[in-house]
Amino acid sequence: MVEYYEEKWIIPQRYCKLRDWIDKDKLNWKWLSENPNAITMLKKNWKDASLTLSSITTQGLSKKNRQEIDWGFLSLNKNAINLLKKRIKYEKWIYMFLPMIKNKINWDYLSLNPNAIEILEKNLNKINWDSICLNPNAISILEKNLDKINWQILSANSNAIPILEKNLDKINWGRLSANPNAIVILKKNIDKIDWYNLSLNPNAIEILKQNPDKIHWNLLSSNPNAIYLLDKTKDKIYCDLISRNLNRILLLKNNLNIINWKMISRNPSAIWLLEKNKDKIDWDFFSSNPAIFTYDYEKIKKEREQLNKELIEYIYHPSRVFC
Repeated sequence: MVEYYEEKWIIPQRYCKLRDWIDKDKLNWKWLSENPNAITMLKKNWKDASLTLSSITTQGLSKKNRQEIDWGFLSLNKNAINLLKKRIKYEKWIYMFLPMIKNKINWDYLSLNPNAIEILEKNLNKINWDSICLNPNAISILEKNLDKINWQILSANSNAIPILEKNLDKINWGRLSANPNAIVILKKNIDKIDWYNLSLNPNAIEILKQNPDKIHWNLLSSNPNAIYLLDKTKDKIYCDLISRNLNRILLLKNNLNIINWKMISRNPSAIWLLEKNKDKIDWDFFSSNPAIFTYDYEKIKKEREQLNKELIEYIYHPSRVFC
């Protein structure tokens, strides 16, 4: 799974709220379940682990219950671990009554979740070993299960470099070429580089500058660190992928005709551009965009005022003033 957001877009749940201009009814709850900032909203809409015995009919879920968590997509959400832990317990219970339950934890996706390591360590039999090979925080599990490693997929794991360095003969050089932490290995093996995938690598700009004839410009358009190269060759920009690039929004602002509105709807850096072009938003992709949420500044202000009041009352309490 490709993440289009950076850590700076993640807001503490306590102070997170949906932007005022966004129509909640247009959000797709399947995609919203993947949104790292949507946890509070998802919790409010979770009634008895999203499915209850009374909500199930021969026609399926009632309309009311369709605005609920998609547990498959939520399995990818790194901020949803507490919800997922509760859901796992719930599924063990509900399975006795509804063995054919459809909306449930997706262990293939959960195996990709970097914050789900504790859960995965307790459920080794449910791990998807292909998926977990891409999980940057699963190295300890993989080191104990080398026989289960898919080396092609592991080659793309940004934290697997120590394992890969000891197993150069098993590396998939195509996937390694896109690995941001593999630059040292790649520089020592220039002849093995896959230039198509290297064009995606945010840490490979130096190598790409030295080999401009080998660059694949369509993929470079989505490379967040390729600003210098892209600005010098605007005629080679690939419209669909530039719309995903977190660092190219100013270019898009002045060139609305090249925007892929589906792709840009998931780009958090484009939130102000999307606000001005609401009619062009793709609400499926937009629902997974962490920037549809913002800080609840009113709540922060009230809490600060309360804290100041309590602090003043404490400092100027008669027992301290007249001691």
